[in-house]
This record gives sequence, C-alpha cells and structure tokens, in this order.
Amino acid sequence: HPAGTRLRLRKGGLIRECTIQRLAVRGHYECRFDQRTDVDAIQPDSVPFVMAGMFRYKPGQRLVVYVDDAYGWQEGVVLQPPAAGRHEIQFPMGAIHVDLNTVNHAPAWLPLEDWEKEMRRYNTEVIIQKGSIADPLAPGTLDILQIL
Repeated sequence: HPAGTRLRLRKGGLIRECTIQRLAVRGHYECRFDQRTDVDAIQPDSVPFVMAGMFRYKPGQRLVVYVDDAYGWQEGVVLQPPAAGRHEIQFPMGAIHVDLNTVNHAPAWLPLEDWEKEMRRYNTEVIIQKGSIADPLAPGTLDILQIL
C-alpha cells in the first residue's frame, strides 16, 4: 500500500488506526498511529489489518471532535485540509492538528448550542406526550415520572 493509506489494526489489545508513512526496505510499513508523532514498524504478514476510512474536509467545515482525555469532545472548524493525514482544526483552546478517524469525529450540522436547545425541546415534548398512561385500576392517568 502506498504512503498515506489508512489502516485499522489491533495493537496492544486495542483497535487502532494509523497512516502508512512509507514501505521500508525490509518489507514492513512505517506507520504513525493517530494522535502520535512517532512511527512504529508494522509487519503486514504478522498483523491482521483492514483498510480504514480517509476523511477530508474543506476549510470552514464545522466538526465535533474527541480531542483527548483532557478536553473530551469539542466543537471546531477546519482551518486546513489534511497534510500527512492530519487536519488543522481551530478549537476554543487553539488550533490543533488532529487525525480524524472512524470514531473520533462527526460533522457538526448544528452548532452545539442549537443541538442542546433542540434536545431540551425534544425531551419536553416526549415528557408531554409519553409522561402519563391510563390508570388500569381507576379513572384518570398515572404520571410515569412519579412512578419511576
């Protein structure tokens, strides 16, 4: 596979994704695992792998991205499309180069504030519509939230 190809494989008991940097002379791939800067040697015959998704977003695209354990999920805007597999994304804490993989991001079709407002509206609607049931033993209804 050529440089830039994305792979998904099991490493250290975890399923991880990486980008091939180059094919080494000895027949192994030099791969950079997501959110890392160092390169690991991957022997294609000894490690089962599948092709992983390649994500490319244009500047201005809004994303929700899992940055790391310290920052968690953050809303950001793509500044630069991928260079060496990484997008440059502007987050509230600053611009960061991020590997986008199958599980760490999604397009932000709504701004986070609008999404949270819509979820509150939806929750209220569900409570109004489904918050009570007919009382099987007496006339009237039972409030589900009081029963739970």
